[in-house]
Amino acid sequence: MDFELNDEQRQLSDSLERLLAQQYGFEQRQAIIRSQSGFSPAVWSRIAELGILSLPVSEHAGGFGGGAVDLMRPMTLIGQALVVEPVLTHLAATRLLDRATGSAGAVADLLQQAMAGEQRLAWARGVPGGAGACTATATGDGWVLNGRLTGIFGADVAGHLLVAVPAGIQAALFLVA
Repeated sequence: MDFELNDEQRQLSDSLERLLAQQYGFEQRQAIIRSQSGFSPAVWSRIAELGILSLPVSEHAGGFGGGAVDLMRPMTLIGQALVVEPVLTHLAATRLLDRATGSAGAVADLLQQAMAGEQRLAWARGVPGGAGACTATATGDGWVLNGRLTGIFGADVAGHLLVAVPAGIQAALFLVA
């Protein structure tokens, strides 16, 4: 497998590296952590403008259709800078949402807003039979989710949770506002 970055990947990484060097130094990061929201909407917007939030989303849905190599360097830079914005959980949720729905209707609109950084998503996953177990029950009006999910990184600033409920060897996905 070739892990050499192409020109576009290098340019994106360079832009992200400059952004983080300028806006995510130690003092700036401390101020972000101490802020009421615990993250920086300005940094989040800049990450979205660079296209980072669109990387794992299919081209059909308006994303870049990127894979592991496309995400490798940006996520390394985000980790090195100790970025507190919930980038990873947001990327996981957008990728799952894109793959699960085929990007149709209201979900397509939400996905567009998520890629633009206007909506933040978090991914919540229960463990079958363990602490944090969650179940889904069909009703005449839809579904009822029962259980308790804890430690969901980014849930406090997310507009929607993508909840994965174990269903045999697979999982059912529920989008919860």
